[in-house]
Amino acid sequence: PKTDMSARLQTLKGLLKPNGVIIIRDSDDGSKLAYATDEENRNRKSLDSVLAMTDALQNVADRHTGRKLSVLLHAADFKDVRVYSFMRDTSQMKSDQRKGLYDESFGWRLEVVEKEKGAESQAYKVMKNDLKKLKSLFLGSKSCFWYCEYDYIAVATAE
Repeated sequence: PKTDMSARLQTLKGLLKPNGVIIIRDSDDGSKLAYATDEENRNRKSLDSVLAMTDALQNVADRHTGRKLSVLLHAADFKDVRVYSFMRDTSQMKSDQRKGLYDESFGWRLEVVEKEKGAESQAYKVMKNDLKKLKSLFLGSKSCFWYCEYDYIAVATAE
């Protein structure tokens, strides 16, 4: 089930010594961008469908926490909050790296839909089809598809 990140941060803060440091790495589905040369995928249909269906699931964590880290840490009374971001994109990746990025960012999603909705559900069938399209784009030509996402690392100190 979706967790209350504010409550979790308060718990973690209680485990830290005074001036203890917390480091959190998170991604954010809202930062995922793609461009493809074919018409269907240029309009982001497969990517947007996968992300929207993931948001609708109950048994996944909040997929937009990366952009919220600063506010959440400040609200939990951490000090010296800093958030760093770094982009990963496919422009210079070899095919095995592109496959690895696909697996990390998307490979797990079908299993979650199956567990929550069932393998016979329409949601499962749509997710399976959209993931197949995305995977073929990731494994295809660099000149036909580009993808990027941001990851965030937050560092803060307990009072």
